[in-house]
Amino acid sequence: MSKLLGSLHSQKESLSFSDLKSEHFVGLDSSFIHNRAMAYFAGTGNIRPKFFMKTSDINFLMNMISENLGIALLADIVKPTMPDIITLSIKDDHQPKFVGSIAFRKNHLLTSEERMLLTILSKYSLN
Repeated sequence: MSKLLGSLHSQKESLSFSDLKSEHFVGLDSSFIHNRAMAYFAGTGNIRPKFFMKTSDINFLMNMISENLGIALLADIVKPTMPDIITLSIKDDHQPKFVGSIAFRKNHLLTSEERMLLTILSKYSLN
């Protein structure tokens, strides 16, 4: 499931991606899978998103959203870092799924950070 983060459209809880034709976007750079989801939604919604900026820094992305420089398409696991950022569900059918895997040796002793990561990821598990 995908969602939009932004300070726009606050009167709605969800919308179609095609409703965003006139909006400006901020996004993560090409090293993130979110670009494939954006391309998918742009294709199915028949729009060409206008990007203000792309970045690899999630905190900078959240600052741009908070400053109302654009909206962003992110996976559900990403949480807003500022109280003025809202999330909106995308109601389009056939949404792309964000799938990730993690592997480690059976005898590996997990650090506290690794255990925390597994706990967070297990909340979003499809199993």
